Amino acid sequence: MSIYGWSVEWARSARIRTIAHLVTTSTNSEAKEQLDFLGNRSLVIADHQTSGRGRGENSWEDSGGNALLSSWVFQSESPQQPITAALVGLALYTAAKSTWPQISWALRAPNDLHVIDSNGRTNKIAGLLIEVVSGTSKEIQTSTIVGLGFNITSAPTGTRPFAATSLVDELTKIGEVITEETWRQFLQLWLTEVEAALLAGRVPELKQSARSTLLAALAQHPEYRDIEDIRADGSLVFKDGRVVLWSSL
Repeated sequence: MSIYGWSVEWARSARIRTIAHLVTTSTNSEAKEQLDFLGNRSLVIADHQTSGRGRGENSWEDSGGNALLSSWVFQSESPQQPITAALVGLALYTAAKSTWPQISWALRAPNDLHVIDSNGRTNKIAGLLIEVVSGTSKEIQTSTIVGLGFNITSAPTGTRPFAATSLVDELTKIGEVITEETWRQFLQLWLTEVEAALLAGRVPELKQSARSTLLAALAQHPEYRDIEDIRADGSLVFKDGRVVLWSSL
């Protein structure tokens, strides 16, 4: 099994412009450097990153060949609104849950996908890094780079504040295996969902349907068991009256 190889073949069969490396520093960094070449609806993917990045000063660790390490590039004539981050997280949650419904998925704001084990413990399995770059023409006002790291065959140890898990580990627990067919299904669902998320993210407010789905995805996570509502601007409202802006997380 080669997630890197499967993903590259899928991208090329889907006619997605792709830059593929066995080793690179950071797929997001390369995507920014290659924006003019890549254009809209394109992909940078690697089998190993030497300087993988997370939000802020965080890094993404991998040992090579064990994760989906990818950056997806989308261009738009309209700027993305702050709700985009919440919608992209929901896109990842929806694609994973639709592909492997037997796994207990949970979304952790602002950018992580977790799995809840039988004892109620949470384990990180994937993370997002969204970067928006101003365009250079009237036709392209915004380039949005969506970095997605997804632990597939193994996970790093000693991570804080949550332990990490992998897709293979979670499927093994329920007697299932990952196949190329289901992986391709996931990639296609993810692409469909993230494109819809970016389209919806061009307006300043979340639709009620997105708010309800987002609320349900967050409520699966122990940190958000007392969440009560999601406001149209993406703010989290808790039962004790706290209101937390998504962008402040």
